[in-house]
Amino acid sequence: MLIYKKIIPLTLLLISILSTLTFAQPAVAFADVPDSNAVPQTTPAPSVEETAPSGPPLSLTLSLLCFCLAFSLLIGVFVLGVFVRMPGRKDKDIEKIKEEHGL
Repeated sequence: MLIYKKIIPLTLLLISILSTLTFAQPAVAFADVPDSNAVPQTTPAPSVEETAPSGPPLSLTLSLLCFCLAFSLLIGVFVLGVFVRMPGRKDKDIEKIKEEHGL
């Protein structure tokens, strides 16, 4: 049992480190440019016709919708299980009558 208590935190730490390294963005490296030959660079202005997208991508919207639906179903199953396992009023009356008659 003591071994599991040591292995579980180490495993979680290893998983978190690996996931951090997996999703880490690489650092931007700048090349050394001599100042004497430096040419100022200009960014071209975007044309008036180009517009930025007004919302999130469709794939992100659909995946969010699917996750919400899955979580709703999961929560609904638990809530339904609680209601099904709750004894009804009729069952409580029967148990009360049984206790009164010693059954």
